[in-house]
Amino acid sequence: MCGRYNLIPDGAAWGAVDEIFGAEIAQQLREIATRYNVAPTQMVPIIVMDDSGKPALIEARWGFIPEYWNQPTPPTKTTNVRSETAAKKPMWRHAWRHKRCLVPASGWYEWFVLEDGSKKPPKVPHHLRRQDGEHIMFAGLWSMYHASPDSPGLPTCSIVTIPSPPSVAEIHARTPVVLDPDFWLPWIDRETKDPAVVSDMVKNGAVKLFSKHTLGNAVSNSRNQGPELIAPVDRSEIEQQRGLLVDDEVLAWLRTTPAPDLRRIIAGLLDQVPMPPISQRRLWLREIEDRDDADALFDLMEEILQTIRLERSSTPKKPPSAPSTPDQGALF
Repeated sequence: MCGRYNLIPDGAAWGAVDEIFGAEIAQQLREIATRYNVAPTQMVPIIVMDDSGKPALIEARWGFIPEYWNQPTPPTKTTNVRSETAAKKPMWRHAWRHKRCLVPASGWYEWFVLEDGSKKPPKVPHHLRRQDGEHIMFAGLWSMYHASPDSPGLPTCSIVTIPSPPSVAEIHARTPVVLDPDFWLPWIDRETKDPAVVSDMVKNGAVKLFSKHTLGNAVSNSRNQGPELIAPVDRSEIEQQRGLLVDDEVLAWLRTTPAPDLRRIIAGLLDQVPMPPISQRRLWLREIEDRDDADALFDLMEEILQTIRLERSSTPKKPPSAPSTPDQGALF
């Protein structure tokens, strides 16, 4: 998913923007004010195909409101849309076919849930960006919402997500779709209306290699801004995650194995001595929770959590520090 991102304009990092969209849009992007902590419901720049068939940079509310919406308050949880179901769900299916957009960004934030078996496990923020350092175009959907028939239209948008590639899956189960430049224009092309073709663009055009580092907790408050938010911070509490092996084969096994088989295999692994490392069990939890049949695997998630709770309760607590005493040499 993507619940927060940043936009730090850098002409060199935009790479192909000038060539693909033209000098005018490239210049508009370079002139955008730096934003270190973009949050849902804020107005954000997006690139759409206008009525004349040309790319245009406009502003939209981050938080999709479908054009048919007639409730007094906007829908919630529409900052992201799952690519797997967008073509079928009423909220998204029109936009999936007819109103796709690009959301410019430099990087985004994910909070790694440091699952420890407690009701409120700590969350460690991370900053992610393309491994090659280029800026990002998220695949998005947009709408032109009218609060009433005679009210001015409000553009709104959402960012499309997919199951995470290995470079992200070790901290989060889902990732925003970062499109390769070859897919920027096809994505916003209004002539492309076949939902299967749109799905293929997500499958074939999503960038998979990202770099990441841990951050301080200041980024968790959307009111905080400034370059210090993306400064790397060493977080000793995630030391247990070091060495976790995540690859396409492991992820495919967790995502596609039938629920009864997955339950049987993981239950057997939990009976092993020694038990699989906690980093691996956290990965199982994240991936199982994101499955369509997660409800049917609730008992398995509870079993994994129980092993983590037991491990947490059996970990010896550090003894309190001894009170400091004056340096005897300082007395003479």
